[in-house]
Amino acid sequence: MAAVRQLCICLIPLFLAHCTTKQEAEVTRAFYHWKSTIEPGLSAPMDKLGIEKVYLRVFDVDWNETFGGPVPIGELTNPEKSWTQKEIIPTLFITNRTFQKIEEDGIQELSSRVLSKLENILPAWEQVREVQLDCDWTPSTRERYFRFLEIVKKQSGRTISATIRLHQIRYPEQTGVPPVDRGMLMFYNMGELESWEETNSILNLDKARPYLQNKKAYPLPLDLALPIFSWGVVFRNDEMVKLIHKLPEQELSDTSKFARIGDNRYEVKKSTYLEALYLYAGDYIRLEKIEPENLDEAVKLNLPLFEGKAFSLSLYHLDTTFINAMTYDQLDAIYESFH
Repeated sequence: MAAVRQLCICLIPLFLAHCTTKQEAEVTRAFYHWKSTIEPGLSAPMDKLGIEKVYLRVFDVDWNETFGGPVPIGELTNPEKSWTQKEIIPTLFITNRTFQKIEEDGIQELSSRVLSKLENILPAWEQVREVQLDCDWTPSTRERYFRFLEIVKKQSGRTISATIRLHQIRYPEQTGVPPVDRGMLMFYNMGELESWEETNSILNLDKARPYLQNKKAYPLPLDLALPIFSWGVVFRNDEMVKLIHKLPEQELSDTSKFARIGDNRYEVKKSTYLEALYLYAGDYIRLEKIEPENLDEAVKLNLPLFEGKAFSLSLYHLDTTFINAMTYDQLDAIYESFH
């Protein structure tokens, strides 16, 4: 009997160690494509990384005062170039003011028009299993936006996902939970873009950290989007006036025109054009980009949310400039971090 007791005592630590072992997540590799034209040369890096899904922005919807209603803008011009070997999730951005302006009886028509346009644009609409809607709703538009989501789901007969921001993760009781099948946590653009004092508005982890301290599980299954994009933020007279997308640091290397005044910060010494934008002497530029170590920390913050879950991890966004800014190993490591 003593021998049996001794064996049980020996097995207890092993049992506890097994029970406390972290469960690996099941990660589906994905990318967002957020441009109006699909550029060539993107298939090879996606195949090398084992990308299975592309969240393909097809068009935006905004309120047009002249028309007196919502209209599509920024339509994808060459959808036939999309990647037939990947799962395509058509994605639409709808402005919050659309739901501020639209009448209740216009919501069903909006849903019908959106789905009809998707069907007309996408050559493989019949194979589409999921549609994603992106809208930064507010308390005043929540009811109409959520009604829109319900109608889209019913009319399309497809899985519907919606983008979720950090404040909506932290305060679901106040912001509401969209009536969809899945949420996509957009883990970027959490800083104060228009403040010169901001270090990096794309990925400010100090500001993001408090939003993930809520231990309660979010009521929807979640996917995750992480940033790999960059831009320059132009300030004039203490105000942010313009974003210059994909601004490389070497464009600011001419010391006769630009003076480096701090980490990722420059002053315009001589009025000049930069990426088709005219800058005046005295303007300031803050470069914002994503380094691999930033993404490592972002992954660590999000691990508790996704441990043991099956989810899509999508990088934002699919562009040769951003893909070439990192090595294959660095990009691959992002996806592997959740295993």
